[in-house]
Amino acid sequence: MHQQNLKNPSLGYQSRKNRWDFGLFSAFLLFSFINLGCVSQSSTEKSRTQANSLAYSQIEPLVIPVGGPAPDRRIGGLITTDINDDGQQDFIITKSDYIAVHDHSGKKLWAKQINIQVVGKSEQNGLPGTHGPGVQAADVDGDQKTEVLFLTKDNTLHIVEGFNG
Repeated sequence: MHQQNLKNPSLGYQSRKNRWDFGLFSAFLLFSFINLGCVSQSSTEKSRTQANSLAYSQIEPLVIPVGGPAPDRRIGGLITTDINDDGQQDFIITKSDYIAVHDHSGKKLWAKQINIQVVGKSEQNGLPGTHGPGVQAADVDGDQKTEVLFLTKDNTLHIVEGFNG
C-alpha cells in the first residue's frame, strides 16, 4: 500500500489517502491460484497413480526359460510386441540359430531352430547396446495380424505368421 498526499484546492487542506498497489497483489493472487491448481492437479494425479500401481516390492518378476540350443556365443536379443492380438506385450527371443515367441504370461507359442542372423557387438559400429536381436515384427501383408521377420545367414528374409511361426 502506498500513501499519497493529495491537495484539495477547494478545501484548502492536504489529506492522506491510502492507495493499493494492485500490481504486486494481483501477481501474488495469480501465483497462488496457479499454484493451488497445480497442487490440486498433482493430488488428483497422485491418487490416480496410487490406485493403479503396485509398490516395487509387490511386483513379481516373470522368468521365462528360453530353451533351444546351448549358446556358443552370447549373442541374440529380445523384442516385445502384441503377437496374438490380445492387447498384451508378447516376447520374441533370439539367440544364435534359434528364435522363439512367448505370450505375455511366458507360455511358448512357437520356436524354430534356424540359422538366424543375429548381430554381434554393436558398439563396434558406434551404436548403443551389446547385441541386435536380428528380428522385427509388423503387419506386413495388411491382414491385421502381426508377422515376424528375420534374416538367416544365407541372406534369406523369412516372414512368418507371428502367432504360430
